[in-house]
Amino acid sequence: MKDQRKSAAPFIGTVEAAEVLGRPKSWMYDGADKAGVPVYKVGRRRMYLRDEIIAFVRSQALVGAV
Repeated sequence: MKDQRKSAAPFIGTVEAAEVLGRPKSWMYDGADKAGVPVYKVGRRRMYLRDEIIAFVRSQALVGAV
């Protein structure tokens, strides 16, 4: 029988999402909501899709910034 976890979306937790964003873990609980970082709540856990976090970072780039 196939393991259900292997077919699940590539979710990451708060600590790993903070590392991808280069922010402290504490920022992920308040600042990320205000900034519009996409988050999924599963029970009490906050989960993030790695691809959405990367897309969020790219969307924040300043056009023509040096």
